[in-house]
Amino acid sequence: MGQTSSRGGTDDADRRVGYLSKCLAESISELVEPTNVQRQVVSIDRLWSVEEVSTYLGVPVKTLYQWKWRGAGPPVRKIGRHLRYDPAAVKRWVTRAA
Repeated sequence: MGQTSSRGGTDDADRRVGYLSKCLAESISELVEPTNVQRQVVSIDRLWSVEEVSTYLGVPVKTLYQWKWRGAGPPVRKIGRHLRYDPAAVKRWVTRAA
């Protein structure tokens, strides 16, 4: 049997508790601290909706739908049933179109 520690348990029990505490602390820090992938996702700009691009460009929403149908206008992606625009691509398109 192990020797009694100053806290009333055995040295072996103290080592095991210490090991488990260390493992638990590491697991908790993994849950709390964002991973590299999460940091990358946070840094990606949010895509703009049709309404936001309409406001930015000062054109009606209907015009954006017509441009998409004709293959004109700023680059657009369809995500599910929604159209989404990359803000940087819209701004590049504006400078080229001007």
